[in-house]
Amino acid sequence: MKRALALLALSFSVPIPSVGVSSDCQGKVLFEDNFKKADPAWALDTDATVGDGKLIIKVAPDKVVTRQYQGDAFPDGIQICATLKLVSAAQPSDPQDFHYAGIIFWARDYQSNQMLLVSDIGKFSVARRLTSDRQITPIPWQESAAINKGVGQVNALRIIINGNQARLYINGKEVGKVSGQTPEGGNLVGFWAVASSKSACTWELSNFVVSLPGEIPASPAA
Repeated sequence: MKRALALLALSFSVPIPSVGVSSDCQGKVLFEDNFKKADPAWALDTDATVGDGKLIIKVAPDKVVTRQYQGDAFPDGIQICATLKLVSAAQPSDPQDFHYAGIIFWARDYQSNQMLLVSDIGKFSVARRLTSDRQITPIPWQESAAINKGVGQVNALRIIINGNQARLYINGKEVGKVSGQTPEGGNLVGFWAVASSKSACTWELSNFVVSLPGEIPASPAA
C-alpha cells in the first residue's frame, strides 16, 4: 500500500516514560510474542529489529515497513492485540501528511488483507487490500478521542473477529466494525508502519497476542 493509503524538530523524541500495557487478549492464547528474542517467522532485518522486549520499526520518509507472521495461520473467532508507540520523528506531522501504524488481520497474504491503522495526530482508519494493485477503505481516516496523540504515547489495539465481522478497539474503546472473512486456510497476522513523506520515524510494537476470547464483550448501545 502506498502513501495514498492515507496516507518533531531535528530527530527528537518526547521524554514521556514508557507505560506498561497488558494485553486485552485474554482467553486461550494461540500466539504471543514478547519480543525478548527475534522469531525468524517475522523475517526481520535492519528496518525491524528486536530489543528490550519490543519490536523496533525504523521507517524512512514516505516508506512502509510491513511484516506478516509466517509461523502459523489462525482460525475464525480469534482476537488480535498489540501495543504501538511512535517513539521518535524527525519532523512534526500535519493533517495531510502523518505517521501511522497498525495491525494486519484477515490476511491471506500481502496482496489480500485488512489493517487497523492509528496515527500520531489522533486519527484511525481501516484499509482493505483486495489485490496487489487494488484497495478500498472501509473506514476512512477519522478522529477518535480514544487515541493517545503525539510522539511517545502508547496506543493499544484490539481486533475481535467473529464470522464475517471484525470489531475494532483502541485503548479499550470500541471504535468501529468492518466486514470480511477468514481466508481459506486461516488468518495471517502482522503489522504495518508508515512514515510521512517529509520525515523518518521510529515505532515500537509490543504485547502482540492472538487468542480465543473467553467471552466477547457486548457492543455499546446504539
